[in-house]
Amino acid sequence: MTTMEIPEAFREFVEKSSVQLKEGCDKTRAAAEEATDLLIDSHTTWSRGVLNFNLKAIDAARANSNGTFDLLSKLVSAKSYSESMELWAAYLRKQFDVIAAQIKDLAAQAQKVVSETVEPIKDEFAESLRKAA
Repeated sequence: MTTMEIPEAFREFVEKSSVQLKEGCDKTRAAAEEATDLLIDSHTTWSRGVLNFNLKAIDAARANSNGTFDLLSKLVSAKSYSESMELWAAYLRKQFDVIAAQIKDLAAQAQKVVSETVEPIKDEFAESLRKAA
C-alpha cells in the first residue's frame, strides 16, 4: 500500500476552512438562540396583553349589563309611558358615551399589545440586517 503525501497548502486550506465553518456554525447557533429567546419573550408579552385586553372587555360587558339592569328596574317602576321614554332616552345618551369610552380604551389596549409585541421583533430584525450589511 502506498501512502500519499498531502501538500501543506491543502492541509492549511482544510484547517482554515474548518475553523471558518465552526465559527459560522457558532454564529448561526447563537443567532438562532437569540431569535428563540426573542420569540418566547414576545409570546409572553402577547399573552399578558391579550389577557389584560380580555379583562377590560369583560369589565366593559359587566358595566353594560349592570347599566341595562338598572334601566330595567327603573322602567318597571315608571309611572307613565312618558317617564319610561325619558328614562330610556337618558340611558341611551349615557350608554353612547360609555360605549365610546370603552371602545377607545379597548383600541388603546389592543394597540399597546401589538406595539409591545412587535417592536422588539422589528428592532432585532433591523439589528440583524445592520450586522449583515
